[in-house]
Amino acid sequence: MKKYNRSFWLILTILFLSASPALSQGPWGDSMKKIKTPGPEWGKDINASGTEGEFFVKGKRKAVNVSLKIFTEVPLSIPIFLGQVRKGMQEDSKYDGAFMGNLKSQTLGNKQWSSFSIKMNPEIRQEVWGRKLNSDTALLVLFTAVGTYYDQYHPSFVSILAQSAD
Repeated sequence: MKKYNRSFWLILTILFLSASPALSQGPWGDSMKKIKTPGPEWGKDINASGTEGEFFVKGKRKAVNVSLKIFTEVPLSIPIFLGQVRKGMQEDSKYDGAFMGNLKSQTLGNKQWSSFSIKMNPEIRQEVWGRKLNSDTALLVLFTAVGTYYDQYHPSFVSILAQSAD
């Protein structure tokens, strides 16, 4: 994983330490394992419990990837949860100079999602998406792409995101 992906997950861990973001061992992990790659050029790694995963373009893993993570014991609404994530990222020196878009809500796969975008420099673009799976469980999805890969692979990302809404 690229340094900025590790930073993202570190920020999430720190922000929600008080909420004990223990990983779910339940049915949500099983559904993550069922998400199919968008095409033969894609690979995936899902942890044994099915609560953390990464989809990537083979041979371009560091340039194009989608990370998914399930958090439990998150009593906050998704807009508040992602708002805190966004604020934490803004305070992280690794994101100095990055443009972070406003938090927005939208429906995908008949599910309500919140998201924001990040442009770290002319080459690195990210999207952070989240939705509640139940009252205290949240799914976060991070899409990272470098250069022209963003436009090229964004439809594949949306395919993964739509599947994770099921």
